[in-house]
Amino acid sequence: MGATAIVYALILLGYNGFAQDITSHDITSYHLTANDCIQEKSFQINRGRRETFNHVYFCMPVHDVEIHAQLDALNNAPNHIYRGTGGRIIIEIEIN
Repeated sequence: MGATAIVYALILLGYNGFAQDITSHDITSYHLTANDCIQEKSFQINRGRRETFNHVYFCMPVHDVEIHAQLDALNNAPNHIYRGTGGRIIIEIEIN
């Protein structure tokens, strides 16, 4: 497992405060760096997808060769995909 296959997933976690259990998760986006993930967290909060009493954003490092390759390919493509400012690369992926 090389470090080059690490991506950062921005996850909106739902939790039960009494039982200290995770009750749901929604992967919002994947990023090549932790800084990009943190910027996307701020972007989501500023756009109205705020953290609430039982929901919190979390940037989690994930070892995923396939998603890393997709992000890397987009990063090196002549027509980058950007949302907002700061050159953040975001792929929306449904996890089944």
